[in-house]
Amino acid sequence: MARRLPRALLFCALLQACATGGSPAEAARSWAEGPARWLLLPEEIGEIRRLRDDRAVLAAIDRFWQRRDPDPAVPGNPAKQTFTERVAAADSLYADGDRRGSLTPRGQALVLLGPPPALRYNQREVQRLQPRRVAGEAVTAVHISSFEAWIYGPDDLAPSLQKLLEGAGREPSVALLFEDLGDDRARLIEGREFLALAAKSWLRDGT
Repeated sequence: MARRLPRALLFCALLQACATGGSPAEAARSWAEGPARWLLLPEEIGEIRRLRDDRAVLAAIDRFWQRRDPDPAVPGNPAKQTFTERVAAADSLYADGDRRGSLTPRGQALVLLGPPPALRYNQREVQRLQPRRVAGEAVTAVHISSFEAWIYGPDDLAPSLQKLLEGAGREPSVALLFEDLGDDRARLIEGREFLALAAKSWLRDGT
């Protein structure tokens, strides 16, 4: 029989989701727009949008974590613990002004995959469109951009993610490439498809 989280723990989860006030539906949306967004699947997002009362919010958060508990027969939920620790690390490392670090591109990667075991940095010339035009024509200029690559080998990935990668016809490894935008900001330019698979890999059955 699936183990359910204690009601007190669920109530705390609701209180956390309701921190900004508002209706249960607003609280549910606020929770879904936080770091949990990286793990939510499309059908779960649809369910969240339909919630209208406290009990429904509690039940949805409960089901969300139960689906990601690797062994419901054992007390505690390692997936939730890992998520909480990674969110805290991402918030500390990648904060962007008022934006939480766990909601940035690198924060998303850290939450889903954990810290990269290998980091590579390089610079290269990149052509970018300029905000002005000459004789009605777009103008480009060459800039030197810095890039940060996160590399995960087979031994660095959860078995569930390795299985999903192999099922997708890919090697059991992940490479993400971020472009440095300055002021501690970065954008993901390669590897987004890996993050989609990583989110699915958190499910207990991987599907």
